[in-house]
Amino acid sequence: MTPGEPPNAGCRQRTPAAPTDLPPGSSVPLATIPPRQLCGIALLALLTGLSLAALSPWDLAISQSLAELRGGTFGELVQRWGTKPASVLIVGAAFVLTSRVWRTTRPLLARAAAALTMQLLLQPALLTNGLKLLAGRKRPVHLGPGGEGFAPWYALHPGLGDFSFPSGHVAIAMILAPVVWLWWRAGRRWPAALTLLALVGWAGTVACGRVASGAHFPTDVAFSVGVGLTLAPLSSHLGDRFLGWLARRAGTPRA
Repeated sequence: MTPGEPPNAGCRQRTPAAPTDLPPGSSVPLATIPPRQLCGIALLALLTGLSLAALSPWDLAISQSLAELRGGTFGELVQRWGTKPASVLIVGAAFVLTSRVWRTTRPLLARAAAALTMQLLLQPALLTNGLKLLAGRKRPVHLGPGGEGFAPWYALHPGLGDFSFPSGHVAIAMILAPVVWLWWRAGRRWPAALTLLALVGWAGTVACGRVASGAHFPTDVAFSVGVGLTLAPLSSHLGDRFLGWLARRAGTPRA
């Protein structure tokens, strides 16, 4: 330090790089997972495990009691149309994420799109498909008349085929879970409440339809719901990281 210089002239303050190309002055907080929320995630995971333990003794009995509903209109509608809303959401998310203007002028919407995309990759694409191959659980409609071939959700029979555990349809319906968490954490109560209603209606309808049609056991859909809620904060956090990567990539001159 030379005479006349302020005391902190020799100290360079580092400004952390923004993880997304948010506009200056944006008040939207970044998605982090502090210890309190980690405890919430652990609690959701525990509740999911408890629900699976409670449903396990009744899994086959519930499925058999609903056998007369198999082949009905409700199950067919859910089978055919249950995942269609996801197509609209995915196209919308892709549009927002590929537009730098939208990412810059609509930062919270961009974060919601990124969180939804991360949830789609984590749960339906990776976790659900991986567990299906590992569990190898037969669907209720593929069991014998007396339940021959039934296996609990925690039994492992690795292989290839059309398996039951966990529910892919319900996992897809849960892609709105991180959007609810993000809206709520950003202080947008009404959007969070409306998205939560959409999530409950969508996932609940799909879960009931898949069980009624004999495509899944109750534990299959309970697991997908619980995991979807548990992964929501992580998906939002990874979505912010992804937006940060997009921002750095957009700001790097190409050779």
